[in-house]
Amino acid sequence: MVNKNPKKIFSFLPAVAVIFLGLPLIILVAYQLAYRNRTLPKTYLCEEDVSNKNRQDLHSKLAEMISFQKNFYRFLRFSYQNETWEINLEEINFRPNPNETSERIFRVGREANPLENLQTRIKIWQKGRILPFQYSLDNNLLEEKIATLSGRIYEPEIEPKINLVKDAGGNKSVEIEPGKDGLEVDREKLIKEINRSLGCFDPSFINLPVRKISSAISTAERTAVLKRAESLLDKSLKITFGNQAWQLNDQNLVDFLSFKTSVAEEKINQYLEELKKIIETDPQNATLQIENGKAVVFTPSQDGFLLDRKKTKEKFITAIDDLINQADLKQKEIEVVVTVVSPKITTESINNLGIKEIVGTGNSKFAGSIEQRIFNIGLATSKLNGVVIAPGEIFSFNEAVGDISEATGYKKAYIIQQGRTVLGDGGGVCQVSTTLFRAALDAGLPIKERHSHAYRVSYYEQDSGPGLDATVFSPTADLKFENDTANHLLIQGQFNKKAKTLSFKLYGTADGRKAEIGKPIIKDVSSPPPDLYQDDPTLALGTVKQIDWKAWGAKVNFHWRVTRGEEVLQDKTFYSNYQPWQAIFLRGTKTQ
Repeated sequence: MVNKNPKKIFSFLPAVAVIFLGLPLIILVAYQLAYRNRTLPKTYLCEEDVSNKNRQDLHSKLAEMISFQKNFYRFLRFSYQNETWEINLEEINFRPNPNETSERIFRVGREANPLENLQTRIKIWQKGRILPFQYSLDNNLLEEKIATLSGRIYEPEIEPKINLVKDAGGNKSVEIEPGKDGLEVDREKLIKEINRSLGCFDPSFINLPVRKISSAISTAERTAVLKRAESLLDKSLKITFGNQAWQLNDQNLVDFLSFKTSVAEEKINQYLEELKKIIETDPQNATLQIENGKAVVFTPSQDGFLLDRKKTKEKFITAIDDLINQADLKQKEIEVVVTVVSPKITTESINNLGIKEIVGTGNSKFAGSIEQRIFNIGLATSKLNGVVIAPGEIFSFNEAVGDISEATGYKKAYIIQQGRTVLGDGGGVCQVSTTLFRAALDAGLPIKERHSHAYRVSYYEQDSGPGLDATVFSPTADLKFENDTANHLLIQGQFNKKAKTLSFKLYGTADGRKAEIGKPIIKDVSSPPPDLYQDDPTLALGTVKQIDWKAWGAKVNFHWRVTRGEEVLQDKTFYSNYQPWQAIFLRGTKTQ
């Protein structure tokens, strides 16, 4: 029979409790004391075991790893398919940081509250902890290197293209041209791989993580874009800014469609960026310096323009939507939205002569002119640039230009003299008088003297009808007009040798007058004589060059009327009696 004594059994319980509760505490305290100044067990720096090391031992180990880095690990190496690339660590200012690495290793399991520290140490005891080497570098330089590397791999996806095609009968239809997948570096994965390599001084190649950029479209997307494209067949969009205009046809319009959204906004942005280059200008301050009655320095003030891309883009998208949704709408017109930037110094503010705005403009072209003629046009234009005409003064072209001869710098070019085309000083000056005559007509100024040429000259009809020419030949023929305004007038010429164009602008103060130049009326047309060949000692022997073209004789007149409100200031008809003229060829006679 067993003798059970409950009191005796219960007397052992405190001892058992002390053992079960105290033993872990003793172990924990012993663990804390053992690793108080040492790294925790199962601690790794990359693949290096750095467990149970004091600070001196750990520093020695870190110094050994840095020595390896300096001797063997000097490049980040990358590979993709059969190509390889390198980044020199010196070029990104890579520097290992042993002190920070040591501190981080010693902080593990010691940097939180006691309970969290205990949990961390238990996890490390079970699974271990791998830490990287701490380092510093220039992130901007690294980003530049990554961007360069990514650029060598990058291939943008090519979206399927919407094409308009015509069949044999001329009927249009829409076709979808397949796109092409693109490639790009997975930057997030690449950064992780770089950090791993740098943190462990791993000299092995990093395989560039590259992903495909899909160009695939769904059946629904294909169906939707085909429907929108078909709605744009034979439609157009006109974009305007001032006197400039750009026409977009149906193929241009379908290029702005997107398979993912209604329109491809990035394509519209690209188009507006090109328009911006044409439209945007800086404001121009005015300058004016007058010496001896002539402006030696003159720059008129001009407003600048900034393209409002947001508002213009909204109008652009709305216009395309309207063309798609409105079957009867064949053409849409929009005007770009701009912000006007005023100059700080206006033309009006720098003088008290009334020279503040353009009151008349004349233009002409001289394509096909020989070099000597072109030179003379530029020289004569320079003589007129800056001429100031006082109120009530009668301007004389011959007086303003002065002597036209070889002595004053003019070259020999072809002129009409005694019914023949011959080499003479200043050939081409009549291009200047003709252009200024047109500016005076446009300004509505009284024409006091004007003479037409003996025959129709092709240069003066390149951008005008016949009869709007004015010949000069001192002292028998001059161009004169009167400044009958209340303010001074300033002549400003623009000679463009490359474009073969000439322009004159008259600056003054607009007084409300309006000039109307009627369409030339041509009568009594007569046929030209046979072709004429003339020897030219300046051309190589055997060379034949045409300098004049057949011109039919004719009597031409045009009506000119200038009004200011109900008042008629000028009401005049200009007459020209042109002789018939033959084609003229120069035949070279120059020998070596």
